[in-house]
Amino acid sequence: MKKLLFFSLIVLTSWSLWSWRHAALVAMQGTNARLGQEIATLKARQAELDDARRLREVKLATETSHQLVEKRRSAASAATTPIAVAPADPNRHGGWPAGGSFVYLPKELLTKVGYRVTQGERLTDEASRLFGLSSGETEQVNAALSHLLESFRDVERQRMQPIDPPENWNTFKHDSAVAVKIPALTADLDALRQDFQTGLTATLGDTRGQLLGDALGNTFDARFESLGKDERVVGFMWQPESDGSRSLWFGRGDGSFARVMENPDPDSPLVYYANLLGVQLPP
Repeated sequence: MKKLLFFSLIVLTSWSLWSWRHAALVAMQGTNARLGQEIATLKARQAELDDARRLREVKLATETSHQLVEKRRSAASAATTPIAVAPADPNRHGGWPAGGSFVYLPKELLTKVGYRVTQGERLTDEASRLFGLSSGETEQVNAALSHLLESFRDVERQRMQPIDPPENWNTFKHDSAVAVKIPALTADLDALRQDFQTGLTATLGDTRGQLLGDALGNTFDARFESLGKDERVVGFMWQPESDGSRSLWFGRGDGSFARVMENPDPDSPLVYYANLLGVQLPP
């Protein structure tokens, strides 16, 4: 009887364990089936997104290609289409009026036509007429220009230092020389130069102020050592000649020299530095 009861217990336990495992297996299979369906759905959506992306790329490439074609076509059309230019009217001083004493020039050419902007430290009459300056405007510009250049000269005189003639001057057989070294003055003059340009704009307006400022900038570079933008060495040396005379030469730190001839331009740098260093110039 005990054996039968024990055997029944074993059978019941085995049946319960099998039933539990079977139920778990069925549940797992159901879960796997659902996951499989979800994965299939995600793959289908990803495929749709990939197809849509490829379509957008193809559409964008097509549009870009069309735009490039249209752009090239427009450029070719513009290149071959003649530009309509109104004929110059001599009655309004366009072209070259036979009976007129002047012609009109585009304003942008004011910095390129050949004329002298300054004489001494004042505007020339030509510059004043070209820029349409009234007498009052001319005086204001001259006063500002004189102040700027005098300030430049003051700083230059304060910062210059006497030095021995540079070694590269020895290529000339001179018997005496005088030289000075002038450091870069940009930091000292930046504010003054900016104030000068601001004053031009306030007096003449944006267009005339900028154009005249550009023209004066070229003059500063040519005649006033770029207002001390770079360090400089300048001076003079006297060279004995075979006839017993002595020639005077204006020298720079790079070893370049220019012989000082008679009647030099009074507005030239060499005349200014000769006066500054007490050098007697040829009459």
